[in-house]
Amino acid sequence: MSARLGVAIALTRVSAVAVRRGRVAWAAEADYDGPADLARVLSALAAERPNGFRNTIVVLDGDVARTKTVYGLPRLSRRDLASHVRLNSRRYFLQNGVPLVTDVLPLRAGSNGVAAAALLAGAPVPIVEAVADGLAAARLRCVGIAPAQLLDDDSDQ
Repeated sequence: MSARLGVAIALTRVSAVAVRRGRVAWAAEADYDGPADLARVLSALAAERPNGFRNTIVVLDGDVARTKTVYGLPRLSRRDLASHVRLNSRRYFLQNGVPLVTDVLPLRAGSNGVAAAALLAGAPVPIVEAVADGLAAARLRCVGIAPAQLLDDDSDQ
């Protein structure tokens, strides 16, 4: 795809950049105040973008999403491990009463090819829903949401 819209979401700020053929075609930033305002701000920013940008990649900053490497996990398949993390999210993440969207990536296989260590990610449901609502209102297609920590070049993963 030659045209892609990138959105970075921090705790109170949204940054967006449109890239076409490796060149920045447009960029904008805006502050937001809570999940309901985030959906509105995303929709407003998207309305300003140049024509031809529909596919969007969203990156959640470290103050929005969390990642952690966990060792000694139950020896489960990836699917079952993801269910385990979702059901036990309070065990792995500080939630402060806010439900999380979680995911898991096995890093090292134990015996029988199941996870012995994994990278866990969690993001607040209200933020993820606001992202989905804001992009849908702007008629944008979300092709991925990821924690910024996964894009860090200093990662030893």
